[in-house]
Amino acid sequence: MAGIQATGIVRLIGMLGGKNASAISFWNQRALIVADEITDRGNVVQAFEPDGADFRAAAQGLTVLDEPGQPVEEMDLEGLAVDGQTVHVLGSHSSRRKKTDAGKTCAKNRAALMSSPEAQPARDVLLR
Repeated sequence: MAGIQATGIVRLIGMLGGKNASAISFWNQRALIVADEITDRGNVVQAFEPDGADFRAAAQGLTVLDEPGQPVEEMDLEGLAVDGQTVHVLGSHSSRRKKTDAGKTCAKNRAALMSSPEAQPARDVLLR
């Protein structure tokens, strides 16, 4: 099997939040990006158009995934796939564990890690 070789850096110019691209796919000569962090516009698929060796956010390239009129919760988007003209977006389907705190005792941190994780229903999504 051939190895993977780095051939350069591609910049995503105009990415909401400036970071946290967790998945990329290509559709109609555009790069589609999802993030594992919620943006100031909610959970989104952002489209980028080629710009030389880089990609620039498309003027009309934002698809908001949140249900209108409902509270916005982080979907922790981790996957993106394209099949013809259909785009599929996958949430992480993960629960959230309590975090440790360097200022707390080992026993309290262990208790936090051993506690039951908190369900995150907004992450249990497969959208198209």
